[in-house]
Amino acid sequence: MQAGLGVTVGQRFRDHIPLSPVLTGLVSLVVFPVLACDFPSDDDVIIPYGASATHDEMLEGQKTVKAHVAAVEEYLTCIRVEYTGAGKSPTPEQQKIWTARHNAAVDAMDSVAARFNEQLRIFKQNQRR
Repeated sequence: MQAGLGVTVGQRFRDHIPLSPVLTGLVSLVVFPVLACDFPSDDDVIIPYGASATHDEMLEGQKTVKAHVAAVEEYLTCIRVEYTGAGKSPTPEQQKIWTARHNAAVDAMDSVAARFNEQLRIFKQNQRR
């Protein structure tokens, strides 16, 4: 079993951390017309049952969890660009909405990673026996 199969994910924001205005402007010009900022579903995430999974099943599960984490990170970038892309300072209400969207995405991502890591712990315990 290779070490480090666990998945670590992002952190929640309490306050807005702005992107560079120049970077925001460039990204907005290139990306903004096609932005949808759709939150990625976790329907395709495979979390094997650690008590009976094979090593290959755990590796496949790790791949799907990492792909989901990457998709959520792309979503977070998208909403950050959406939030800062207008070039105006957001209102307190807009900032509150953005922070809630960001934190909900991080919480969902953390939940998927935690479920996988729990099954990974069970898998590793069974491998020692």
